[in-house]
Amino acid sequence: MLIQDARRLVQQLDDVGEGKRLKNQQGLATELGLTIYALKSRLKQARSLIALDESGNLQQEKESSFEAFEVPFIPSDELPVDELLDKMATSFKKKKAHKIYKDETKIKINIDGAIGFNVFGDIHIDSPHADIPTLLKHIKVVQDNKPHVRGIMIGDHLDNWIGYLARNYAYSETTTHQAWQLVQWLVSEEGCNPICSISGNHGAWSGAGDPVKWMLKPKNVLEDDWGIKVNFQFPNGREFKMYNKHNFKGSSIYNKLHGVLRAAVLGQGRGCHLYIAGHLHTGSIMQTPLDESGETVWVCRAKGYKWWDSYAHERLNFEFDAHAQGFESIFVVVDPDAKSEQSFVTCFSDPEEGAEFLNWKRSKSIG
Repeated sequence: MLIQDARRLVQQLDDVGEGKRLKNQQGLATELGLTIYALKSRLKQARSLIALDESGNLQQEKESSFEAFEVPFIPSDELPVDELLDKMATSFKKKKAHKIYKDETKIKINIDGAIGFNVFGDIHIDSPHADIPTLLKHIKVVQDNKPHVRGIMIGDHLDNWIGYLARNYAYSETTTHQAWQLVQWLVSEEGCNPICSISGNHGAWSGAGDPVKWMLKPKNVLEDDWGIKVNFQFPNGREFKMYNKHNFKGSSIYNKLHGVLRAAVLGQGRGCHLYIAGHLHTGSIMQTPLDESGETVWVCRAKGYKWWDSYAHERLNFEFDAHAQGFESIFVVVDPDAKSEQSFVTCFSDPEEGAEFLNWKRSKSIG
């Protein structure tokens, strides 16, 4: 190390300290591309050289410091390690707080009496095989029973084909622009009027740029890619907990509800009254006691509105019944004044029938 390099290195310490350009020596080491140990070693050597020079005992050839081309020092554009760690720690704390809050979301209900939720199965609204007449009928149920009924969207609002699946657009009767136009209507108050919305695998294909997330931000709608746990709190103090998920792990050819029931039995919903999924384009509902916990739960799967798909038919060997009706949505009635846990929640595979039951419940409580 030459004396001029030693003085330059020691001089750079003027930029280090509280309130200065660099917080500590680690920042300087990162800027110079050194480890903190290498920097300390060089500083020790530099101070020794400066001390020798000031005492007149330094023997260095001045000419050896001559450089034909003097290249200026270019500072690093990377964050020092300490700042990078601070940034990562802050980011993690925010993500953890967000996840905990979302998993324990509490929604206050300011309406007395029974309320309803229409849980819309996978809609795929831009698909040529989407059952639009039935969808419109179920949306009308939500619209005709405001404010006592809200929608919940369980995922896959549109096909949103990507990769090699994009070839399926050759069979589509709607443009991608029209598809997003329809989705924007779906998530509006005039459409499904959702209080919760899940993207599902087709929505997740958009990645971080999923337009639905931006559509929902100003509407104060709970949204997530795969699942949402919600705790609805009634004026009388009773709570209704539901776990909405695009799909639960586990499947069986003998039981359409295998994965959903598995989540309830294993306690993944932490004491929810209702566990509900979509995704598989099959429908079923069941109320059952859990002997281990003593809870009574509903486990449901919404079939959705896409009643035929060439991929599922040819690759997955699904059998489709064009005449099958029901289970596209699951209509959920919650009565906070119910006298038993068994009658606290009631689920219907026909939203119109469910709405009639809800209105009967409400008229009974009012009367």
